[in-house]
Amino acid sequence: MGEEQSLKVKEKDKQIDDLKKLLEEAKRYARDGAALVTSPLHWGAEDVRMFAAFAASLGVLLATDEQTYQAIQLRRSATTDAISNATTDFGYSWAWGISGGLIAGGLVTRNPNMRDTGRDALEALVFATLITNILKPIFGRERPDQADGQTIFHGFTNQYKSFPSGHATTAFAVASVVAMRTEGWIVPTVAYALATMVAFDRVNDQAHFVGDVFAGAAIGVAVGRFVVKRHRGEAGSRAGPEIEIVPIPEGVGARLTF
Repeated sequence: MGEEQSLKVKEKDKQIDDLKKLLEEAKRYARDGAALVTSPLHWGAEDVRMFAAFAASLGVLLATDEQTYQAIQLRRSATTDAISNATTDFGYSWAWGISGGLIAGGLVTRNPNMRDTGRDALEALVFATLITNILKPIFGRERPDQADGQTIFHGFTNQYKSFPSGHATTAFAVASVVAMRTEGWIVPTVAYALATMVAFDRVNDQAHFVGDVFAGAAIGVAVGRFVVKRHRGEAGSRAGPEIEIVPIPEGVGARLTF
C-alpha cells in the first residue's frame, strides 16, 4: 500500500511539473506575440525601406491583378490543375502536419534542431494565420470566382476573404522557418519552391489574385523569420519539449515535457 501511495504522489508531482512547463510554453507565446505586435515601434531605417518596397510592390500587383489573373487563367490546363491538386495542401493541413512531424521526429530521435525547427514553424503558423485572419474581413476582398476576375474590395465584412491568401501565408511561414534553420541551399530551395507552388495553385484555382498570395507570402516570411530570430541563442539551454520513457504501474509510458 505504501508503494502504491508513493507512485500516486510521484505521478501527481509529474502532472504538476508538466502543467508548469505547459504554462511556460504559453508564456513564451505571449512574450513573442507581444514582441511581434510592438516590433514596428523598433524598426530601423532598413526595416522602413523594406516595408516601403513591399508596399510599392503590392500596390503594383493590386493594380494589375485583373490582367495577371486573366493571363494565368488563359494558360490554365489539366497539367496545372494536377499540380495544384498535388501541392495545394502544403499551404493548409500539410503545413501544420510538417510542423508537428518535425517536433515529433526531433523528440523521438533526440535531435534538438529538428525539434525546434518544428516548434518555431508551429509558432509562426499560429501568429501568421492569426494576422491573416484578422486582415481578411478588414479588407473584404472578393475572390476571383466571386468577382468574375474583377478587383472588388468591400471592407469590414466576413463575406469576402480573398486578401491576404491564407494558404500562401501558412506555406511561406513554414518555408521561411525551415530555410533559416537549415544549412546549405537544397532544403531551403525546396521549401520556398513548394511555397511558391502553393501561391501559384491558389491563382490557378481561381481562389486568389496574385496580390493576395504576395501579401500572404510576405506575412508568412516576416513572421517566420521574426520567430526564428527571437529564438536564436537558445541552443544549450533546455528551451524545447522533451520526450522521456518513464515506468508506470504494469508497464512503461512516454512523458512529454516542455
